[in-house]
Amino acid sequence: MTKKILGFSLSLLFFLAPTLTLAGVYQACDIDPETGECVEGVEPQNIYYEGLVPCGQSVWTDIQIDGNGDPVLDAEGVPTSGEKIDDFPCQLCHIFAMVDNAVKFILIQIIPLVAVVMFVVAGIVFFTAGGNPERVRQAIKLFQGVVIGLVIVYAAWLIVTFILNIVGVADWTGLQNGWYKIDCPIQLPPENIH
Repeated sequence: MTKKILGFSLSLLFFLAPTLTLAGVYQACDIDPETGECVEGVEPQNIYYEGLVPCGQSVWTDIQIDGNGDPVLDAEGVPTSGEKIDDFPCQLCHIFAMVDNAVKFILIQIIPLVAVVMFVVAGIVFFTAGGNPERVRQAIKLFQGVVIGLVIVYAAWLIVTFILNIVGVADWTGLQNGWYKIDCPIQLPPENIH
């Protein structure tokens, strides 16, 4: 019974995952072909997109963002400022932005949701054990497995960050904001450069 509940819950989660995907904001600018950096004097623009992949679809350029870095949206979820570009062209940097979005989606939305479902399943098994010591042990092992899994996943993130900070990866790679921040320049289409 536990395996059926768990299997159904995970299947439902993964079928609904595309509807839960994050929207994102990144910066784009006019890139100097010689340096590969944003052109001096041209202000980078905030680009807003919906979904996991930040290109090949409609995006909003030059949007207003709030203090948290989130876009200012109206009641229908449309940015209150900026202009819409249909079929924003894909670039190499979008691959890194997509991987960044996938990792954030897994670490922030999928893993906690799966952990909650597993805790609920373990709780149901525990409270329906009816004094059966084998079912109680099964529930306790499930609780322990979820906690150990969460510790492994998030401790790995912290350990990698700690090691890279000790090695000084920011000094020789230019990743001053952290190894987990994608900050490569996105080229704006020529008609959108101000």
